[in-house]
Amino acid sequence: MPKMNVKWHEQHVMPKRASLEQRIEWHREHRAECACRPIPGKLLEQMAQLEQEGRAAAPSTGVAESKFSNIVLAFAQQPSVSYGGKGFGSSALKLGGKIFAMLTSRGQFVVKLSRERVEELVGLREGECFDPGHGRLMKEWLVVPGSSTRWLELAKEAHANAAGRPGRLSRPASARSAPRRVAPARPANARTKKRTSSARSTTLKKQTRSG
Repeated sequence: MPKMNVKWHEQHVMPKRASLEQRIEWHREHRAECACRPIPGKLLEQMAQLEQEGRAAAPSTGVAESKFSNIVLAFAQQPSVSYGGKGFGSSALKLGGKIFAMLTSRGQFVVKLSRERVEELVGLREGECFDPGHGRLMKEWLVVPGSSTRWLELAKEAHANAAGRPGRLSRPASARSAPRRVAPARPANARTKKRTSSARSTTLKKQTRSG
């Protein structure tokens, strides 16, 4: 009997009163990541029927939200990582206030990577460039298919990419407020004594030459 992937099970809990789409998506991922038990026969029949009807179950918004909640949980203990906000990125993971992974209102899982990496993954059919809705593709943002089992892996890659971006994180307050070092000024009487001493030395030299 295959060994159970305990970590996967801890991070992927079947929702209560799961819909058919949620059950299918969960068992598909389970088959790929653990497979400690086979897909139930009745569910296999339902999946086959859906495929015959041309309604192969694509992940619903509810399934995507469930998957993304596991991603959020995985980053819960990461320093400088926050979740949520307003407007664009209201359901997003951020590093230093900058989005690196998010779930759109349409249930799309999106990660921010380098343009070269996005092009590579698109070429491998691991995703497609993100279209926020105005017809212009964002070529550093990758939409990962809902059926993909690499959500967490790509979220970690996006996090590492964000962490390595120069100037991405704010400098500590101590570094921002530290005053510049200035050489201490010498007392006025010290400067006067030095000029007086120099003047006396010049006078003595003149007297010596004239003598």
